[in-house]
Amino acid sequence: MNFSKIKKQGGFTLIELMIVVTIIGILASIAVPAYRDYTIRTRVGESASVYYPVKTETAVYFSETGNMPRSLGSLARVTQTPASYEGDYVASLSLAYDGGAQVQVSLKDITKLGSAAGGQVYYTATIGSLNTINWSVSGTIEEKYWPETN
Repeated sequence: MNFSKIKKQGGFTLIELMIVVTIIGILASIAVPAYRDYTIRTRVGESASVYYPVKTETAVYFSETGNMPRSLGSLARVTQTPASYEGDYVASLSLAYDGGAQVQVSLKDITKLGSAAGGQVYYTATIGSLNTINWSVSGTIEEKYWPETN
């Protein structure tokens, strides 16, 4: 007896392919918004690098005078012009006094910043125990975009 071998064609069924496409779609729907939030938070993080010289100079000013600075003009070693702190995502920086030094960083109103566009990030200094300066962050943008104060 000579049985010819019939070779069955291999491959995936339509339902298997549809299941794989659905799984990829679900993963993408979770990953894309998370990535967008991550990139916005990174861009808002530029405000921290812009405020660090003022943070350092505030500590020097406090150690020399025992008081918090009331304006950028009080700080000798930083640029006094708010617009000179402009960066890729930062429009300007200012310093105000409201019981403690408050650095206000204004963000540019550009689409790369998403819902944080045109917002402000506030770094507020308060005097803690043993005359240490404690910094906190707040702002007009969503809290998930606030940078760390370390």
